[in-house]
Amino acid sequence: MKLMVDKIKRYAKIYLVFVRFSIVHWMEHRADFWLRIIPQAFGIVATFFTLIFLYTKVNNIAGWTEPELILLFGTFNVINGVTFGLNIHNIAKVNFYVHTGLLDLILLNPVSSQFAVSSSSGINFPQAAPIIPGVIMIAYALSKLGIDASFVTLFGYAVMLVCSCIIAYSLWLITLTTSFWIGRVDGLHEVFISVFQIARNPIEIFGKGMQVVLFTVIPVALLSYAPTKLLLGDYPWLFVFASIAAAVISFLLARWFWGFGLKRYSSVSS
Repeated sequence: MKLMVDKIKRYAKIYLVFVRFSIVHWMEHRADFWLRIIPQAFGIVATFFTLIFLYTKVNNIAGWTEPELILLFGTFNVINGVTFGLNIHNIAKVNFYVHTGLLDLILLNPVSSQFAVSSSSGINFPQAAPIIPGVIMIAYALSKLGIDASFVTLFGYAVMLVCSCIIAYSLWLITLTTSFWIGRVDGLHEVFISVFQIARNPIEIFGKGMQVVLFTVIPVALLSYAPTKLLLGDYPWLFVFASIAAAVISFLLARWFWGFGLKRYSSVSS
């Protein structure tokens, strides 16, 4: 137990070093920071007001009222900001590491290679920016819905958000690990980004068969839809445990698949 605690502390210290370097990087490139963050902010604001406009014409969309859909969109933005800001911009480089030989250097480090490729660039603050408007939209929607969520419900919601981020990270890592076999996977990366965007929509807009797929085969429905439904009081707590199970299984699968890929990896210098 003590060895595990010491290991966690060690990795936490290493990650904080990565974060400090990323802060220094973005402070040195402030113009780039704002050039990246402004388009994201514009896109989020445009989508928000598009929703407001749509609800001047209709009462609901697939059974979702305006504040409920804003709650879903806010939840998606929080998950999107955490996932992209902390992990995706890091593991997006896996393909580059494999085909340039930089993975050789990573494998020489006395830390987990999965940890290194998942966190070595620290935090991408422009990509993490959607967290802020996401939280604002969640607060706005809850206020408009008149929901006074209990601490237990908020805790369950937070647990599901963490699980959602783990699921998204794991699926992304599994996708990019295929670069050990099939070469360039830039196209797969872009496809996965497009699939990820489905999570900001209510699954009721899809047919029953597709809904089953989105809960099981490609579990994007568990990302923002399920936590939102829990907060609205429409889902039982069973879904919290289902999210935890899905997060654990997907992470273990990603870890196994990464290790399996490493066994098939041949150094560019060999």
